[in-house]
Amino acid sequence: MGNYQNQQILPEVSFEEKGKELNVRGKVRSITDYLQYIQSKSKRINTESQIALPIPETLSLYERLNASFNSLTEIQLNMPFIFPHLTYLDLSHNNLYFLPDTMGLFLHLEILILHHNYLKQIPHSMVQLDKLSKLDLSNNMLITLPKSLGEMKSLQKLNISHNKIRELPLSLIECSSLRLILACDNLMENPPQNICDRGSKPILDYFKQKRLDGLSNQKPPKSNFKFPRQQWNHSPTNVPNPDSPQMKYIQMQTHTTYVPSRLKTPLHFPPNSTKLDAHVLSDKITGLIYGAAVGDAIGLAARWMDPDECQFYYDKDLKYCNIRQDKHRVFWSPGDWTSNFDTMVLVLDSLIAWAGVIDELDFSKRLKYWSKHGFPELNDTKGTVPSFTIQEVLKQQSFEDDPHLAAEAVLQEGYLQDPINSTTENCTLDPCLITPPDEYFFNDNSAVVRAAILGIPYFYNLSEVANNSVRICRSSHNHPECIASCIAITVIIALLLQGSHDLNNMGSVRALLNTSAFHANPYLKTDEQNNEFESVLSVTSLKSLNIREERKMTHTYKPLGCAALAVKTTKGYREFISDLVLEGGDSASNACVAGAILGCRLGYLQLPSDWLTELLPQQVSWLNVKVNSLLDMLGLP
Repeated sequence: MGNYQNQQILPEVSFEEKGKELNVRGKVRSITDYLQYIQSKSKRINTESQIALPIPETLSLYERLNASFNSLTEIQLNMPFIFPHLTYLDLSHNNLYFLPDTMGLFLHLEILILHHNYLKQIPHSMVQLDKLSKLDLSNNMLITLPKSLGEMKSLQKLNISHNKIRELPLSLIECSSLRLILACDNLMENPPQNICDRGSKPILDYFKQKRLDGLSNQKPPKSNFKFPRQQWNHSPTNVPNPDSPQMKYIQMQTHTTYVPSRLKTPLHFPPNSTKLDAHVLSDKITGLIYGAAVGDAIGLAARWMDPDECQFYYDKDLKYCNIRQDKHRVFWSPGDWTSNFDTMVLVLDSLIAWAGVIDELDFSKRLKYWSKHGFPELNDTKGTVPSFTIQEVLKQQSFEDDPHLAAEAVLQEGYLQDPINSTTENCTLDPCLITPPDEYFFNDNSAVVRAAILGIPYFYNLSEVANNSVRICRSSHNHPECIASCIAITVIIALLLQGSHDLNNMGSVRALLNTSAFHANPYLKTDEQNNEFESVLSVTSLKSLNIREERKMTHTYKPLGCAALAVKTTKGYREFISDLVLEGGDSASNACVAGAILGCRLGYLQLPSDWLTELLPQQVSWLNVKVNSLLDMLGLP
């Protein structure tokens, strides 16, 4: 990567708005100019210089922009925010190899011209360009197109000629607005290239026939992987005595005089709390829990690996049975989740036992017991404590009586783990790598991985959600960044369950994330902390998140950034989680949190069936009882 340069061919650009169009087209006015440009363009490919279009520093009202013939190598991430009103954008005849994910934020764009570049793929976010009617991608190096390309609502004309594409997305079959498609000179297998070379009508006829064939062969959808819902008369409780202190406490907290009746559905929500149907809400809550479990289990595959190791050991199609067995992974059977999801279950168990009341003292006792014994009903002998922060907090004498005090003491006393002691060989719990060398703690991710479940109770009251998040987070992690990230995750979950945001609209997505930031920001102490927090929620790609950042792989903001991307993505669960896991780093923690968000967003029925059915059967049966109890408490079908 070289330094940014403004190419000499670019004219002096004045951003004084004298009209609706900004034309900074390169000076190519004749065949001689064109040949000279092509020659100079090919030379620049071999240089390290990066050429970006000079853009104004403040918002512009231009509606058309022509930046062709400029040998541009990069489109700035903030371009949609500087030119928010563009309806026409011509970036043809440049040296673009990729486009930023923010291309999907040109909300008013109707025509996009990208021919004669070096694009190998286009970002999935472009599918969100709801007003785009004409897209020219010809004369590039495209190999594939987004599978969801046909979901573009207004696409009428598409040119992908002169690329290396092997098949057109099947979603184009359902694109009712598409009127013209050009796909000559590719490597097409579906439709066959000889059909594509004959023009638009044969391609559209081919799609039409495919659609008719699909309708004639269509079978009713199977429900083999529907969650096994069981409803009981009341939620199980560890304290059946209505006169016990626990029942008195629940009576006081839930403001009811008839505790046995209230215990049937202690978390039943008020009318108009959500715009979602009860069955949809039930599916999303189940999806949240199993999305986290699956993400943690499949995320173990690449934990602590670098991208080269990920590519060496795994294909894109991740399977539990193919997880490499080494000195870290050998302690978990294929299809088992790790301590990340274990600690989320501890919160769920406490929630169920206390009939919906969040109690940090009960949670701390469960965490202490689990650290020594694991879950005996699953044949555990002890729990693998997920972080050095939790290890130190558990050592505090005050932990079970006042976990907040214990966590604050650890933070203030400044325990710092010697990096050499955080390696596999020196691990005091198991001969497995828990935290990579040179990682600091106090602000690690072991609190945020258990947080998502706290977005379910009282999801209609964001202040209550935030307060509950703080109480459980501070039971082990009292760092402001940990508290803020836990609040952000739970508020995102609560807003997803309210169902008031259109997740196909980037403006609505930003509003959702801004609301989560609003509730989290008060717990951050400095402007620097606030700015970093905002930048994490604004992340646009896994690359920009820098998951393997030195000394920060286990930082609480890494799963938070993955969660923000999960809210924004147009990908399905399998594709997004696979991409995330194969980045390496703390992939189990990142996929656990992002999996909870995606599972809540998409629902249980949209989770990959093989990743669900290949979880360890004993664990699944055990977890199903808990999920059914929670749904009973919410009064959901």
